[in-house]
Amino acid sequence: MVYSKSGRFVLGALALTAFLDSVGFGIVIPLLPFYIQKFGATALEFGLVVSVYSLAQLLFTPYVSRLSDIRGRKSVLSLGVTSEVLGYLLIAFSPFFLLILLARFITGALNSNLPVIYSYVTDVTAQEQRARAVGLIGASFGLGFVLGPFIGGTLAPLGYRVAFVVPAMLSLINLLFITIFLNNKVGELLVKPPTMLKSFRASRKFFFIFFGTYLGFSILQGTLAYYGQILYGWGPIQVGIALGLVGIEQAILQSIVAYRVVNKLGEYVTTVIGLVLSILSYLLIFLGFSENILYLSLALFALGNGLFQNAALTLISKTFSKEMRGASFGFSQSATALATLIGFPLGDFFLQYVSVNSEYAISAVAAFITLVYFYFAFKADFLPAGDGSPHPEIHL
Repeated sequence: MVYSKSGRFVLGALALTAFLDSVGFGIVIPLLPFYIQKFGATALEFGLVVSVYSLAQLLFTPYVSRLSDIRGRKSVLSLGVTSEVLGYLLIAFSPFFLLILLARFITGALNSNLPVIYSYVTDVTAQEQRARAVGLIGASFGLGFVLGPFIGGTLAPLGYRVAFVVPAMLSLINLLFITIFLNNKVGELLVKPPTMLKSFRASRKFFFIFFGTYLGFSILQGTLAYYGQILYGWGPIQVGIALGLVGIEQAILQSIVAYRVVNKLGEYVTTVIGLVLSILSYLLIFLGFSENILYLSLALFALGNGLFQNAALTLISKTFSKEMRGASFGFSQSATALATLIGFPLGDFFLQYVSVNSEYAISAVAAFITLVYFYFAFKADFLPAGDGSPHPEIHL
């Protein structure tokens, strides 16, 4: 199947929306720890800023994403981007630290942009094109997330308040773009979606799989800087380069490679491959052979995570009917937020009180348990790869 002209336009518009959204987020996160020092905040309080956003995502993302099943994708996407405009401006002009906390919580609660974008893009693509469309969105988001910190570092000499106004303006441009170019009727439904409880019961397997997978990823994100510093004398530049290379690799994989593997092997097999590669990468980091092996293991991780993300998200889109898709993608994002809340302090605890590399054994174990769970939970549910048959959708 080849995309129609209108289909290509919608996909391009959604990809640009994801890109602008992640650029703004990428600008803010690296600057926040330095900015809040002006209010006398400590490293612990920066952890609170990160946690309060993830907590809001955990609690509210499924509800807001489900709202897109009822009110339309465009309306809820506009709500999320509007919350970013207001949140970034509140941070920029905040006179005290508690207002920054409130801004992050409000933005986290109302921002379900990525699940809604995935829902929208899978609404307008046929099953055989889902993997490629999901990969395009993932690549756009990943590229923006890599570019954002670079822009933030460039803006920092102009003053932190100026640096936070820029993502607010990007979000405003994004909001105008959504208003003009996206059509809310694409996502509107004539039937009432199932309740949140029924939606969770139907998508709980995916919730546990995303939680187990991104628990290890969160541990990696939270401890890599300390691990590199202790073993190899890394500073901010080396950490930034390492994480930047991971992001760039994943963006390239999502746009060029991952969907081809999914179309060739199927979502089930590709998910298994992605988890196996992630386990291997964690074990290599745990063993700590050399700095070059560390870079190699991070490249292996990027490959595994890129394959997993594309396959698992495509699988969600093919498993659930349109009236359940927003909530299902929302629960996967909520699981990622829960993994962040637990993974960051868990990794820091093992690094500080057990050994410098012990946290990556925990990451490997979490990914292995997820792999076993995925195998037994989904083994009987999916058709063999390559038979060309569509996946049966769940309707409630």
